[in-house]
Amino acid sequence: MDSIPPQESRAEIVRAVKARSTRLRTATSNTLVAVIGAAALAPVIAAAAGSAPIALAAAGVIGGVGGGQLVTLLQRSADRIRGQRAGTLDTDLPQLIQQTIQTEIATRLDRGDAEAGRLFAEVVQFIERVGGFEAALDSTADELHDHLRDEFAALEGRTGGILESLADLEAGQTHLIDRFDEFEKRYSHGSQLPASPTLPTRNLGVEPDDLFPPVQIAPPPPPLETWTPGAEIRIGQERYLLYDRETAERLAPDSSLRLSTALARRLAPTRDRGVRFVWLRQFKRLRPGLMARAAESGLRREHELLAEIGSERGVARAFPKAVQLETDGTSMTSALAWPTQRRGTAPCDGLDGLAPGDGRPLSEWALAELLAGLAGLCDALGMLHQREFSHRDLTLEGILLAETRQLALRDLGKTGNAPAHGETQSPYAAPEQRRRSDAPPGPSTDVYQLAALTYHLAAGHPPPGVAAPPLRAQAPDAPGKLAAVVDSALSARPADRPTAPALGDAFRVIADELV
Repeated sequence: MDSIPPQESRAEIVRAVKARSTRLRTATSNTLVAVIGAAALAPVIAAAAGSAPIALAAAGVIGGVGGGQLVTLLQRSADRIRGQRAGTLDTDLPQLIQQTIQTEIATRLDRGDAEAGRLFAEVVQFIERVGGFEAALDSTADELHDHLRDEFAALEGRTGGILESLADLEAGQTHLIDRFDEFEKRYSHGSQLPASPTLPTRNLGVEPDDLFPPVQIAPPPPPLETWTPGAEIRIGQERYLLYDRETAERLAPDSSLRLSTALARRLAPTRDRGVRFVWLRQFKRLRPGLMARAAESGLRREHELLAEIGSERGVARAFPKAVQLETDGTSMTSALAWPTQRRGTAPCDGLDGLAPGDGRPLSEWALAELLAGLAGLCDALGMLHQREFSHRDLTLEGILLAETRQLALRDLGKTGNAPAHGETQSPYAAPEQRRRSDAPPGPSTDVYQLAALTYHLAAGHPPPGVAAPPLRAQAPDAPGKLAAVVDSALSARPADRPTAPALGDAFRVIADELV
């Protein structure tokens, strides 16, 4: 991306925002990304189309941003422009370029699938890297400025959610490397690049050679200092021994951020000596980026909220205690207390330990114990909802069996980030998280996810798809009252679901009837 004069993209963004100021006052995030992204990418199309096949040129441009979906979109846009430019005046070409790219982006984002999520993240990263968001804000005032500021802030949460949903990062980057290798092999022995029509660039003030030096394959991300089971690590003044449970690492799609997680035992703690085990999460910033900022700000907000919740009577035990939040300039590490089993010698298990591997449902007794614990968790989430927050990432492994009939959250999930469509690809994701809808994810999302977890443990598998069949169609032996409650909480429309406290009351009644 360093080969692009960012001032060219910023200038196009300013012109686009001023020309569409009325429309942008009420524009959604998808529309904003389409309009501003098209303006930012217009110089790329104008320059690349006149010098080489767009995919080869764009590979050198996008490099570390990931670029799989964006390269494809640029290629498709360039092909359309080449087919339409016959008879187009030079003065009209910049407008044709932007309209074509904007239409391509908007059409892809409206599909709301996983590829649309990837494209959204890549376009946002591109805009950010050229300073596009700042340019748009600097060119506006009053209501439009306030609307853009709020929408841009919301992009942090949505892009941060996409970060966690792109679990196939390595496969995608391998695909890009294969494409680069294919181009290199094809043209590295004196072969000439196929000729392509030349698009005038004088209206944009950009020359192809200014934007695209000889194409080089993007360098790999820096080597990772991996967290491995059995390793001893130091975070600030604290030392931790990493367990083999929950230890994992993954890289952000833009290679700007590495997330490391682990269950760990504290070694010679300097504070909170009663806490023996912790849930570690570390965000290592490899380079500046929107995803990195969103992850760090979300983690900081989570710790601030946990500090407030610690004084709440009755529900505090359902939330983890914040033990440590350490930052050293390039990384931020969170340590949350992990409850122990009765004897205090081992960490508690998660609800995933209750899910039979053979797909059989829970026994009636185990189901009663589960429902009693979930009832208490519903009360805790209800308190969170009163504060206008929501978890939105409830999973079996993220809910811990603290003690008999007492469940605890491993962390606060996505509470620290703004709700956004496409924020997770969890098998328990609510419909409003999987696709665009009038209602954004929120408190009713937690209700859906709790019902989906209960469905899994009662039927032996998660709800199959968004429109899940009734529970008793999958688990004929499930109690009738439980089936009715779960089916209601799995309603596709958030407004049709009960509140978290109401769901908890229903679970408590059913649990008492089962024992």
